[in-house]
Amino acid sequence: MPSGGTSVAEDDVSEAGSISARGRGGRQPGNSRLGGRTVAAMQEPVNRLSGLDLSFGDTPMQFERINLLGSELSEHAISSLVLSVPNLVELDLRGNRLTAQFGWQLVKAMKKKYLNLRNCNGVPLQELRLNNVETLNLASFKNHHGMYGIEVVGAIFLAHFLRLNSSLKYLNFKRNDVEKDGAKALAQSLLGNPQCGLVTVNTMGPMKKGSKPGIDFQQFKTSNLKVVNLGNRLLDDDDFVFLEEWLRRYDCVEDLDVSANLFSRDGIRKLARYIKDTRTLRKLNCAGLPVDLDGSQLLVQAVVQNETLEQVALPLGPCDGNVERHQMFQQLGLGLQNHPAMTALAAGRPGALEWANLGVVREGKIKEYPPPRSNGWPSAQMATYMWLVAAQKPPVEKFQFGTPGRPDFDYPSSVGTPFELWPIVPTLIHDLSRTLTSITVNVGKHPGRDVEGTSRVMELMRVLTRCTVLRILNLLGYGSAVLKDKELPQEWASIGSVPKWLMDDRARKIRVHWQALHGLLSTNTLGGLESFNEVQMSGSLRDQPELTCLLLMQCLEGVAVQLSMKPQPGGESGLMEARLQATADVDTFCDVLRLLGRQTLVVTIMFTDKKVEVVKAQQAKLAGPLSGVTAGEGVPPFPHSVVLKNNQVSEQLLKSLDCRAPLKEFCYENISMTLPALFAALCGKDKPLPVEKIRVETKWDTRTMAKKRFSNQQRKMLEGIQARLIASEHFQVFQSSAKEDVDRDEIAEKSPQDFAALLGGHAVEKPESNGKHHARIPWRCYPSYRNFITPKDEDAPEEPMFVPLPLDEESASELRLQLLSLCMCNLRSRLAKSARPDEWPVPSKPIWQGSQRLVCPGEWDEYEPRGPGADDDNDEEDEERHVRFQWRPGSQLRIGTRRACTMVEQALDLAEPSFAATLFQDGLKSLLSESSTLTSLDLRGNGLTREDANVLLSLIEQNLCRS
Repeated sequence: MPSGGTSVAEDDVSEAGSISARGRGGRQPGNSRLGGRTVAAMQEPVNRLSGLDLSFGDTPMQFERINLLGSELSEHAISSLVLSVPNLVELDLRGNRLTAQFGWQLVKAMKKKYLNLRNCNGVPLQELRLNNVETLNLASFKNHHGMYGIEVVGAIFLAHFLRLNSSLKYLNFKRNDVEKDGAKALAQSLLGNPQCGLVTVNTMGPMKKGSKPGIDFQQFKTSNLKVVNLGNRLLDDDDFVFLEEWLRRYDCVEDLDVSANLFSRDGIRKLARYIKDTRTLRKLNCAGLPVDLDGSQLLVQAVVQNETLEQVALPLGPCDGNVERHQMFQQLGLGLQNHPAMTALAAGRPGALEWANLGVVREGKIKEYPPPRSNGWPSAQMATYMWLVAAQKPPVEKFQFGTPGRPDFDYPSSVGTPFELWPIVPTLIHDLSRTLTSITVNVGKHPGRDVEGTSRVMELMRVLTRCTVLRILNLLGYGSAVLKDKELPQEWASIGSVPKWLMDDRARKIRVHWQALHGLLSTNTLGGLESFNEVQMSGSLRDQPELTCLLLMQCLEGVAVQLSMKPQPGGESGLMEARLQATADVDTFCDVLRLLGRQTLVVTIMFTDKKVEVVKAQQAKLAGPLSGVTAGEGVPPFPHSVVLKNNQVSEQLLKSLDCRAPLKEFCYENISMTLPALFAALCGKDKPLPVEKIRVETKWDTRTMAKKRFSNQQRKMLEGIQARLIASEHFQVFQSSAKEDVDRDEIAEKSPQDFAALLGGHAVEKPESNGKHHARIPWRCYPSYRNFITPKDEDAPEEPMFVPLPLDEESASELRLQLLSLCMCNLRSRLAKSARPDEWPVPSKPIWQGSQRLVCPGEWDEYEPRGPGADDDNDEEDEERHVRFQWRPGSQLRIGTRRACTMVEQALDLAEPSFAATLFQDGLKSLLSESSTLTSLDLRGNGLTREDANVLLSLIEQNLCRS
């Protein structure tokens, strides 16, 4: 050890030596080039090595620099080493996990020697002491070490030098791990410096674009800073700890926005302290902070204790099943009631806040819940609002919770209902029970509610008995609510006038639902109730079986009904319209309808599921009740007529129905699938099914060009169905979307073919006459040789030009060709290889010519033999009618095969040229016709024969003679 230094304890030296060896052998925590640069540009570099580095300075035999970067020495060893060097000018203690307490103790132990430091943990202390620094950016790539910041010890040393500095205007200590104590020390040192000229800190200054002004810290001193907008500035805990010291020292800010930042622990505690102590803050927006439940509770307690806030946006977190979080909402709601100035609350995402008007609640001016335009509120905000309403007890008359719906039109869905708010609903209704006249609550089943513990729906129904002025009550989705028998009040155990055969056997699943509903509606306090789930409540439950039936329907899951007791044309007493979902119990639905045995109804049923298999399976369950199958001893029969409104009908239902089953109407989509079941229902029994109306709704297009083909067996079925419908006493009309309604008399006048087309559901349009097209082959041409060699850019290609051969008059007038070069196209050989006569009607005439050419597909006599002369070739008749260019039945030919071409060639005379030769010559003739506009034609290299040349010469001579 040199004589200029003091000795170090033996244990500390051994520890330092072992760490130094590990540092050199295992890792290199510092970079000699980057780590040796100080913040000030004029500072000379320091040579850093891993482990312990005691380098010699300018004074011989005396240590002036200590570099312990990443050495992981103990605090005692580091303190001993630092205090043992009397002339210390540079110190680096980063990467040793030192605490703030160690930093304060070290500064205190060094006494005034720390003032001699030129650099500490990368901070240019000497330049700060000499007031040579206006900008101190410790977070830049040039001044930051990369692995370690200045840390809390460096911040404490920096704070001591900032007490006397008057030149610094900008300070940035982000990414330097100064921790809470370091940030607090920096803030307090600047606040205690009367000559402090600091303007900007970290990212709190004005943005470059000028959209956000940021903070000028000099305005704090004059108390002119009223608005602080630091939203979405990436402020961390260290940033806000620093800012909070200024906010508390100069309590002048009235509007503070620190939303969407990154501080969550120390920063939240400092923010809560500031909210609690401030006497000037009016508006606060701290939404979007990443806080946990403890942080939210701190902010809520601070807001409740504050007395000046008028508008606040808080990060309340999600509204889930956490009991402590709901207690926090309750605490905030009760605190807002007693708050002297609060008028607005929000708890959503920053930039999309929807403010809740608390003033109207505190003044008792609201008449309905939820408030207008509150669909976008977060659940946490709505929960707080609900607790405030419950505590304030304004005269609310209308209450609605959950997804709305029409229980008489369609079974309500619980999708969209905020079930996380369910724990507050009974309490809120209880506190508003004196003024509520209309209550609508969606109580549908949800996986997260009523699985364990007390049934909240039963709790809600008990609370409803306190609503003495209630007129309208809707418990949407009541049939799927979870109700438990053990929680049913003893006074609600009665089943009323409902027979035991229904409650004890057939409808045992809904027994608790009925008991709870019957007990609720029979309560004396609800004597003024006018409607329940759109069911008009009048009279006694015992005196009106229709009312009992409707209320029982409310206990069925997936069932929505409407009842009208107006007499029907068929003599029935009324009409019931029912819509059944896939979860509906069809058997229980029919059993409930048995209660109205004395009054026959027309029951229209619409099964609303989108899956056809599910609909048909539900329809099949109607076979038993409609066929008069008994449901047990003493159970009345099913007396009502049924109308199926779906576009499908269950084939199993039609086959299983008795001939006396009162099925008045049904519909089908596909006659091929439904025909056997329809035949069984109308012709397979002693009497036809007493159906009055049959509808057909095809799934796709209702118009077609061809009639539907029926086999001989299907035709016999259709003839039998037609005969039974004509003879039926009940059948009235057949309805199709493609045609007008057809009654029984019109069906009797229809031929079997027209009747089959009627049941098919398609309107057959008469096909237009079609021409016989001659063979014609298009050839790709180019305007010039250059276009052929170098085509244009693919981004803007030209439309290709095709010249058909033979050239018809329409194409010739459109193209107006003057120069045509077919040189080296080898037309004859190409046509011989690729042209096929079976591609066009005229050359393939031997294949399709025959008696079937004028018979449209689907004709009733399509396959019957034709009379003499039917095979004659009559072109005039073919032009006036639609011709079927279909090959002869039984030929088993395939287009493009050699066999099809051979059949065409066999029909030609041996003296006639082949199809390819004829096509080639016709093409040449068309190019030199009378209307030709060509002035130049090149046909070299196309395999022209002597005969072709003679044809060309004759055409040229004819053209010369005409000219």
